[in-house]
Amino acid sequence: MLHILNGDGMAEPFKQAAIPADDCIVWREILSEGPIVDQDSTVEFWQARQHYITQTYQEAPTTYVLKVTTEVKHLDTYSQHNEVVLWFEHDLLCQINLLYLLHWFAQHNLNKTSLSLVCIGSHPEKPDFKGLGELSPEQLAALFPQRQVLTPADLALGDRGWKAYAAPTPEPLIYFLQKEDFTRLPLLPIALHAHLTRFPSVQNGLNAIEQLLLEIIATNQLTTTELFEKFWQRTSLFGLGDAQIVNYLVELEQAELIQIQETISITDLGNKTLRSECDYVQLHPVNRWLGGVHLQPGIPYWRWNRANEEILML
Repeated sequence: MLHILNGDGMAEPFKQAAIPADDCIVWREILSEGPIVDQDSTVEFWQARQHYITQTYQEAPTTYVLKVTTEVKHLDTYSQHNEVVLWFEHDLLCQINLLYLLHWFAQHNLNKTSLSLVCIGSHPEKPDFKGLGELSPEQLAALFPQRQVLTPADLALGDRGWKAYAAPTPEPLIYFLQKEDFTRLPLLPIALHAHLTRFPSVQNGLNAIEQLLLEIIATNQLTTTELFEKFWQRTSLFGLGDAQIVNYLVELEQAELIQIQETISITDLGNKTLRSECDYVQLHPVNRWLGGVHLQPGIPYWRWNRANEEILML
């Protein structure tokens, strides 16, 4: 039996859990961040991912190969196992990684290998549940018998979802969310909706993450660590780690919406932007990938209208 774990956080408690396992893959990529390009070329796809991760997080290429590429190649051993179990949770990061894996397995002949899924968004013994990594070995073991056997229809849904996420415009994803039946993958549409809120808003150019960060900073003078905690208390839906939040803070400071010293404070311009008196993407042109969509200066942006939850190009 092969298990695919959703990151290092659950690797240690999983090892101690009474769960049958012949082998494990620890999935460390964050496909919810950065470019999703070159879908027709596996080599170019992973080269683009390596370039993004190493440049954005100052990680050595050799480290990426060790932590990510080696594990991805390990997927090819699936046929040696009678079952592959995917362990993921509710947040955007996990759901996009899960989508990729459903897409990957949809492209392969499983033959006698069955595929199953453990995927939760809450836990009765963890009122403030954030992820599988905070569960004990005993709690993980209790989830194992509840795993959901995935069908060819589930894989086909994941394949369509991944292709919609990877499309160069958000319209295929909107169509996917409107037309598909998510009864068997109920956490997926919630996460994909969160993805759409990462587009700059029509109201003030801030996406949902930037909006929340500014709202927290506007009411509290906090250290960076305190800000992380406040952010995670407000939402775990995006699955952001401290490195991703720092990247957002750096851009907000470059746009002069905040000042980062011993504590982080909002500027007059930041308050004006919160009041929708200024447009963030006019102050600070965005160059960012959201799935397969590349937001870049000089080209009209796809923007999210919070009021009626639609996406427009402006």
